[in-house]
Amino acid sequence: MALTKKPGTAGQLYRNTATWAAPSWSALLVRDLKFSDKPTMFDTSDRTILINTKVAGRFDWAIDFEFIFDSGDAGLVALVTAMVARGGIELLVTDDAVATSGTKGLRAEWTVDSGYENDMKLSDGQT
Repeated sequence: MALTKKPGTAGQLYRNTATWAAPSWSALLVRDLKFSDKPTMFDTSDRTILINTKVAGRFDWAIDFEFIFDSGDAGLVALVTAMVARGGIELLVTDDAVATSGTKGLRAEWTVDSGYENDMKLSDGQT
């Protein structure tokens, strides 16, 4: 069976507005959505083998995206609130719309550890 590639524009980001047991997914209006699942590689080389070997260990998952803040959008307000508080927010990142058959994704409680504050340096705007 041939695998079909989905366009990058099909990726979606959702926020759970209900409980973990009975989720209700609300789409977040983001752009340039990127999902990274880079593994940490461990050296498993041995003196008895002439080849260097490595094995995948823990995965370093990350979601990267951009958005234009709208104070009337509850999803983006929740995202900014989690960012400011360095708190958690339950998100689902998928390769297509959540209701589409065959959609794959990752659901997790994410910690928002960076945001727009990196672009607002007070020293640049002061004289």
